[in-house]
Amino acid sequence: MTERFAQLGHSWCTACLLGLLAALYGPILRADDRTYQNGFDDPQHTWVADQQPGGPTIKQERISREPHSGVQAEQFVFLTQQPQPLVEVSHELPPSLQHGELTGSLWVRASRGGIRLCLQVQFPNEIDPRTNLPLQAVLPGDPDTGVYNAVGEWQQLTCIATDEAVQEVVRRLRGQLRQQSDFVPINQRTIIVERMVVQLELPAGQTVLQVDDLAFGPIVAPAAAPVDPMQRRQPRDGQFRATIGDDQLLIDGRPSVVLFTPYHGEEVDELAKMRFNVAWIDRYDDAALLAALTADGLFAMANPLPYDIPLEEAVQPDIGLVSFKEETSPVMFWYMGTRLPAASLQTQARLMSKVRAADAQFRRPIFVDVTGEKRQYHRHADLVGLSRHTLHTSTTF
Repeated sequence: MTERFAQLGHSWCTACLLGLLAALYGPILRADDRTYQNGFDDPQHTWVADQQPGGPTIKQERISREPHSGVQAEQFVFLTQQPQPLVEVSHELPPSLQHGELTGSLWVRASRGGIRLCLQVQFPNEIDPRTNLPLQAVLPGDPDTGVYNAVGEWQQLTCIATDEAVQEVVRRLRGQLRQQSDFVPINQRTIIVERMVVQLELPAGQTVLQVDDLAFGPIVAPAAAPVDPMQRRQPRDGQFRATIGDDQLLIDGRPSVVLFTPYHGEEVDELAKMRFNVAWIDRYDDAALLAALTADGLFAMANPLPYDIPLEEAVQPDIGLVSFKEETSPVMFWYMGTRLPAASLQTQARLMSKVRAADAQFRRPIFVDVTGEKRQYHRHADLVGLSRHTLHTSTTF
């Protein structure tokens, strides 16, 4: 009987010890700064390898030999007869809204270099016509901090979900989707980061990969379940893509900064490469140019006055502007003109009132640049720029 109690006591102590180790080294979510951490010290492996027909043979296990920290690390051994250009292993993350400080980090040790850390994002309001599922994409890590090169040693890789990285991926997705279906702007109202991805390029033979100490945060949990993706196919009546409120400009519900340039016939993709996001064009009804801008992820800004209607005639009380059609949706803002004088205030006020009535479907913000009466102009326009050239004039700095 005494020996039996001793055995039971030993088993109870062992169970407590294992529970304590799991509590100390298992995945945790720190409530103070909303950072998810996982040291991979539980017995069950949690990474998922993308198994493709003709791909490598993969052996996956938790090992205790020289982890980066804790008691274990997760290891993959890839065996392949021929080079594999892309193999991915991934780990589920607590879902977080994408923001510029959201960072994933992972300690990596491998027998080969060139391994890249990425984050997988989902656009829950956008259907991928290739899969009929919410659109997904992978954000690659920066070449300096997200690519493994310390062969045989532990190296920390990081990937940050910056707005610039997201827009670069969006441009790539637009090119892919144009090959599958008619082009439709990608709805970026909600972007969720949901997985960590490690990408490898495997030569023939054996490649060993070990991972440890994953961290991800600061996490901003989605406030509610994503909108049904099929809503994206509905008409855009009442959906106002650009809005101004709470001292910020929102495009598709996301805080944005407008970087615009006058369009003088340049190649549209060159404007995108220079990081402009709005092109100031001459005509709001130039369908071919609007389609080209949309294809490269750019918006347009234009004067809303039709070319065949003089300003003096357009502002007459008995004349109204025709409602703007769906084809003008790539125009994100109306721009009334540059260096408008104070004497034009009343004329411009009447015109802006007519523009708002004709633009009830989209309610696009109105921009204006003036030389005076800025407060009065701002009673009618949403954003006012002030042009007061000082050099070679009597105006002081």
